[in-house]
Amino acid sequence: MDPTEVVRIPVPGMDLQTDCCHKLLAKILRVILYQTGQFPDLKTLQKTNADPVTGLTDPAVDACQKSHLSRKAAEFLSYLDSMEHDISGLPPSVRYFLILFGGFANHPKTAFLVDFSTVMVKDECVTKSDNDYRSIFESMIQHPVYNRRVVEIKPTNIHIYVCAPSTFRSTRFRPKLDFRLPKHCPVLLLQLISESCHSLILDEDEFEEHTVTAKQILYEHQSDFVWHAALNILRGFKGDVY
Repeated sequence: MDPTEVVRIPVPGMDLQTDCCHKLLAKILRVILYQTGQFPDLKTLQKTNADPVTGLTDPAVDACQKSHLSRKAAEFLSYLDSMEHDISGLPPSVRYFLILFGGFANHPKTAFLVDFSTVMVKDECVTKSDNDYRSIFESMIQHPVYNRRVVEIKPTNIHIYVCAPSTFRSTRFRPKLDFRLPKHCPVLLLQLISESCHSLILDEDEFEEHTVTAKQILYEHQSDFVWHAALNILRGFKGDVY
């Protein structure tokens, strides 16, 4: 049985510039963290005081909010903010993001591969409205495969890996030259697609081609690309947020 299943998520309007993809990834990550039981409160996870354009929070307001949180919750959110900041500095050549759940990244319990390869462009970003994001997340969480595969698991470590060119260098991501996702690990491929005329008539051959490429990146050696691990590791928890 193939452990990889695919959820195609339409993105309304134009394709996305790199920074828009990073903002969307942050939102997807936070929803997944909540739905898998790694953080007990979705409202606290969401950046309610974030700037709608930059996605950044006011440091003073952010610090004030975190001062009322429990130690574990504040630590979790600080690591998450730091991880998202590191991701925001990645180049447009990084289009695949792997979220691994488990004590060790080389033996994960489950995984999510977020694929921006068909929607990420270098042109000017068109800011997404709240309605756009609502549409994206409705498509994701209402998908029958997503509903079946995304279940609450025991709090564990969460590792973020990015697939970057072999020439990529960063002080915040460590290359993992020998990393391959174990083929027995269940993985859900979240494939972002442009809601344009082309994507709406994307035939099965094209769809399968994108899926095959994603699987090759997960399971096979790539001479031009290397998986890199984020230095920060999140640790899920249950308990009081405040």
